[in-house]
Amino acid sequence: MIPNYFSSSHQSIKPYVDAAISTFEEGNIPLLQQKLYELYSLLNKRGSGKLITGYPQKDRLCECFCMCLEYDWMNDSDLREVWAEDGFYCIVEYLKTANTRQDYVAFALDLFLICTYGGRDLRTKFNDVLRKAKFHPFDSSRFTEKEYMGGADYLVREFKFFCATILTPAVKQYPQIISERLRGEYDRARTDFEFATVGPDDIMQKMYFLSAIIGSILDDM
Repeated sequence: MIPNYFSSSHQSIKPYVDAAISTFEEGNIPLLQQKLYELYSLLNKRGSGKLITGYPQKDRLCECFCMCLEYDWMNDSDLREVWAEDGFYCIVEYLKTANTRQDYVAFALDLFLICTYGGRDLRTKFNDVLRKAKFHPFDSSRFTEKEYMGGADYLVREFKFFCATILTPAVKQYPQIISERLRGEYDRARTDFEFATVGPDDIMQKMYFLSAIIGSILDDM
């Protein structure tokens, strides 16, 4: 049962995050959808944005948003946009704390999943940011002309290539990291060589810029 109150502390959602991930590992999808609904209900309240920005284990929270997108029980386009944006924010913030190879692989896998299951749902926010940045006196140089012309879909492809490049050594050693039904998507991403000459730091700076905008919106909710 969902309580009729919630604390401003991130601890109020930790049991729900843990329960959703545990249920997913058990393979009970109907129960997983119920656990995700309980978590979503807590995050769909005034002031709940700070529960997301203040949550310390953002990789685990991102996993929940990934599962919301993959096992969507609401079929609401507005909700999917929220899940995709919040998942993107969480995993990019997690990247800032990564310091081991395992951290980078975890980041790359989760961002690849967000861009795969929620790529279309990121269009509105990414296109809005690109449109405003293009005519901004300082931010216009953050993106290339190809990115302005290609829009959100181009950025999503770029981010997926970046993720696949990080994942490739791990996938060679542990092929099961990428499920069979995502193998084609992964293969297309890793061979999308249009982005092979783009520096990793440049890609990360674009991610950080997008994440900062989403984070500021969450803090104001």
